[in-house]
Amino acid sequence: MQRKRLDRVNQLLKEEISTLLQRELKDPRLGFVSVTEVEASQDLRTAKVFVSVLGDDAQWTGSLAALASAAAETAPPAAAGSPVSVRSGSGASGMPIR
Repeated sequence: MQRKRLDRVNQLLKEEISTLLQRELKDPRLGFVSVTEVEASQDLRTAKVFVSVLGDDAQWTGSLAALASAAAETAPPAAAGSPVSVRSGSGASGMPIR
């Protein structure tokens, strides 16, 4: 039962983050970014957001910088001192959001 709940939370987070990226984030560095997966922790305190960026290396780098900047700006006050990391990998990037 717990796994089913976490799957629903992950799906809702994916939809909300996708909507925010499309409608709210107005950073010119942000290219065509798709949220491919979200993995929330069991306690729901953190989540890894996996994204796919369409374009060349410059667009990819700019988009990840825009996402890292947006994540740092939207962190809750209690987590303001917590680092937000953006890691790159093959195909998708995981960005833990606190």
